This record gives sequence, structure tokens and C-alpha cells, in this order.
Amino acid sequence: PNSPMLNRVIAGLYAPGSTFKIASTLAGLNSGKIKADTIIEDTGVVRLGPYSFANWYFNQYGRKDGPVDAVKALQRSNDIYYYRLGQTIGEEDLGKGAKMLGLGEKLGIDIPGESKGVIPSDAWKQENIGDVWYPGDTLHMSIGQGFVLTTPLQISNMTAYVAADGKQFPPSIAHQIKTPDGAVVKEFKFDPINRAKFKQADLQTVKRGLEAVTKEGGTAW
Repeated sequence: PNSPMLNRVIAGLYAPGSTFKIASTLAGLNSGKIKADTIIEDTGVVRLGPYSFANWYFNQYGRKDGPVDAVKALQRSNDIYYYRLGQTIGEEDLGKGAKMLGLGEKLGIDIPGESKGVIPSDAWKQENIGDVWYPGDTLHMSIGQGFVLTTPLQISNMTAYVAADGKQFPPSIAHQIKTPDGAVVKEFKFDPINRAKFKQADLQTVKRGLEAVTKEGGTAW
């Protein structure tokens, strides 16, 4: 109520949470350090020094998902998988994959006020927080928490990219400009940007995981 003029879709900055796991999965596969069939055992909790990082399923029900691959990780939104993925590929590859999907930068929509968001790194943290990057920061980042901030438009764009099998279109409000009597002054055409270069096999893996989310056993079932 105190920000009635804030266009939250393009300027509101929010922790993306588990929607970021789309980016983490693609970043992991793109790095070559994990494969679609790489199995990670859900241990319920990952311990890092004195700190514990638990999976939501273990926190809420005291249960585990067992062996998890990329598709099941998305289906079950399994935090342990992504913690281990983050440890395996590191924050630099996580950030690279996220930026390939248009996170952490303006997408160029044709209305003013768009925010770029934050895809953090060691350099960003030292400059903005005054502290170094810790291993736990990578775990938080892998599940879209910690310092990661995105706009709803960026998440929509990322999801559309996967749904369209790797085509990215610039977000836009304008379709045509007409005179008062209906004559077309200008018509806008939107060709794919093709900024991200993920393999089709990796995109199909992510699509299978996302489709499984709404089926029996998925977190949206």
C-alpha cells in the first residue's frame, strides 16, 4: 500500500526461490560437470561446518526422496540435489547459466522503470556487502535464495524460453502504432534473440522435469 506506483512485474525485486532451479539445472548440465542421469542421494540434510541445510521434504515430513536425477530434482524440488549441484559447479557457473537466461540484467521491455535484479558473485558481495563469498552462499544461491533477486518478468521470460525449446523473444507491450483513423504507422516485429545457447537435450530434460511437477508425485500435484 505504500508503493502504489511501483510496477512490480518489471521493477519488483524478489528472491525467486525454487523457480531458480530451472536456471541451476541448465547451468549444471551446461557446465558438463553433471549429466541428466547423474544420481545424487537425498540425505535429508547437508552439513557444512557447523551449519545444516535441509531439504523442505525432510523439514516438513522427516522423509527423503532417495536417489535423485535432474528430472526428479525438478519434479520434487529437491534442495539436497541443488545443494550438491552448487557445490559441484560453483557460484561462477551458476551465475553464468542464470545470466544466459536473462537473469541479473534488463530484458529491454518497452516501458520505463525495469530493474536488472541481482545474480551475485564473490566480487559483487565484496563490493555491496563488504564480505567474501562463503561456501554456504553457493548453497543458498542454488535454490534461488540468499542474495539472488529477480523480477517476475525475468522468471516469465526464463520459463517461456524453456517452453519454446530455446527461443527467446524480447518482452514488449507495443504491437502497432496507429493514427486515430486506424492507419498503421508502425508495426513491431519480434524475432528470437537467441541469447542463450543451451543444448536441446538439456532443455528437454528440464521440460520433462517441469511437466512432472504437476503430475502425481510432483510438488504441484
